[in-house]
Amino acid sequence: MRYIFFCPNCDFTGSDEETKINSLTKCPECGNILKYTGVTQNDWRAKSKEEKKIWKDKWKSEPSKLDRNIEDIIKRNANHLLTSGYNFEGHKIVSYNGIVSGEVVMGTGFLSEFSASINDFLGSTSEEFSEKIVKAKEIALSKMVNASCARGGNAVIGVDFDYTAFANNMIAVSANGTSVIVEKLNNSDNI
Repeated sequence: MRYIFFCPNCDFTGSDEETKINSLTKCPECGNILKYTGVTQNDWRAKSKEEKKIWKDKWKSEPSKLDRNIEDIIKRNANHLLTSGYNFEGHKIVSYNGIVSGEVVMGTGFLSEFSASINDFLGSTSEEFSEKIVKAKEIALSKMVNASCARGGNAVIGVDFDYTAFANNMIAVSANGTSVIVEKLNNSDNI
């Protein structure tokens, strides 16, 4: 099924497949991110010119369903608690939601390899490789938090990282933990 996408910047209206709803489609006119409207292409075609104008004005003034979902995900991710331990001070675990992980595999690139070879020869550290590992670790952690959110968790306990080097100058980082739901304890609960 095809759904209507709308550009609040230039009023472009187009349709795309249902499978593209979660992707950030760009406007072919101005390059702005298109808003998913939730209106099917058939329903849109059945509307009069006046109705279409009313709908476009509405879409300009309020966030789309996808925009609201992205905002919710950002808020949940920002407030997600993480620990390498197995509890949070001042909180109690009320539900265990299962093991979650996030993985990323990255190429190191020719310049990083060349720079690392020189650093190895000189006996110094390789900042290029360090930066790649930090970036891979951040991406893996973000994917793990997303997986925890998808399971309804608001925290991850027992977080650890695994690092692997593959042939062909590839590195992999995996972040693992247990998704849980925690609740803040009242002061009276601490006594």
